[in-house]
Amino acid sequence: MSRPIRDTLRQAVIYGLGNAGMSLLSLALLPIYVRYLTLAEYGLLALVLLYHAVMTRFYDLGMTNSVGRFFFDVRSDAAALGRMLATTQRFLFGHALVLSLLGWFAAEQIAEVFTGDPSLAGLFRIVAVTLFLEALTLPTMTLLRMEERAGAWVSIQFGRLAAALVLNIALVVGLGLGARGILLAQAVTAAGVVVVAGVLVLPRMRGGFDAEVLRRMLSFGLPFLPVLLGVLVIDLSDRYLLQWIRGEEEVGVYTLGYRLGQALLLVVTAFNLGWNPVRFRIAEQPDAREIYRRVGTMYWAASMAAVVAFGTLGREVVRLIATPEYYAAAGIVPLIALSYALYGLHVVFTLGMGLTKRTAALAPIILISAALNVGLNLWLIPRFGMIAAAGATVAAYVVAVVGTAWASERVYRVGYAWGRMGAIAVVGIAIVLIDQRIEPESVLAGVALGVAGPALFVAFLLGTGML
Repeated sequence: MSRPIRDTLRQAVIYGLGNAGMSLLSLALLPIYVRYLTLAEYGLLALVLLYHAVMTRFYDLGMTNSVGRFFFDVRSDAAALGRMLATTQRFLFGHALVLSLLGWFAAEQIAEVFTGDPSLAGLFRIVAVTLFLEALTLPTMTLLRMEERAGAWVSIQFGRLAAALVLNIALVVGLGLGARGILLAQAVTAAGVVVVAGVLVLPRMRGGFDAEVLRRMLSFGLPFLPVLLGVLVIDLSDRYLLQWIRGEEEVGVYTLGYRLGQALLLVVTAFNLGWNPVRFRIAEQPDAREIYRRVGTMYWAASMAAVVAFGTLGREVVRLIATPEYYAAAGIVPLIALSYALYGLHVVFTLGMGLTKRTAALAPIILISAALNVGLNLWLIPRFGMIAAAGATVAAYVVAVVGTAWASERVYRVGYAWGRMGAIAVVGIAIVLIDQRIEPESVLAGVALGVAGPALFVAFLLGTGML
């Protein structure tokens, strides 16, 4: 196995183990949500978090990408690195402060847009504080990833989630604060990360604000904003439109299924965090294309194995952690898991555009995918409800994957193993579809069936030599 693949796997394993722990903690929060919040309140929380996710992109302005890119230009010069960090931190402080003040004073109008109830403005004011605090940690968290300090990155994220679990128990279960308690826990834990980030990065900041450095970083980062917003539309518009068309209770059921399927980010995030610091170093090697080809196949096989596991075990997990009114969420889980697997494949296929710095096609591809997603939601949700919302997300990411692969291969041909990747997808989806048509007679039978699905898929991968 080549060194770049070993480096990627080593980083991905660290991130993966950390994310596994964080996913388990996240799952520990779900019973609190579904048992101490009403369906309507759970749906309301999803809409407030939708606002948080949208605004995160505007607070970032692509600076995360800029820090990651410019790090490789200044990593050997401590003074230049310190100046870049100081400039980024000062800019984000001022920019985030202005946005949060606007969000604070316009909270009633924002609540009206997102929930139809201006009396919920207090929830959005809590989010304004959280967004400001989270923006201050962006340089630190990006720097840790670029320096391949996976252990430190995972420890910070794990610590925040663990603290959130304790606070949720205290505020939601103990004090009965409901959605407000969950949002307060997010704000408090964000403040804790700011303290840790300050300890790690402030000593490395050198020099004052450099307008030229900021100009170059914004010039690089801002073009990513429409791409990030397009991905956000694909990810989140379903809940907003579902609430508008079908009501908050169906959003509550859908959100549970979505959260379970979204746990596939364990695979996607671990891969991306491990791969990003390595992939540009590979380009100078004579066998670069072969490495890229192998990594692409490995990612797709791993992510589809996770899709199969989520799809076959999702029904039993929903019945274990939720009450009967949430059981319909099980049908959403495999579709959302597949959506995130496709999103990760889209990221893999951006490699060629990144290497050649010819990314102009990326924004229209994502915006077309987002428009398709919204159109399908508006057309199909009135007829089929939440299953249509999940299907529209899958369709949008299929378009994103196909478009990105086409554009990227035009500027830098990797020649991915299309036949193998197609066979992996067909077999994985077939196993999930067969499982969905079988109704187990008991919980034990359901668990056995759920375990058999991924085992069969792994046997297929090993037996056919797909890897």
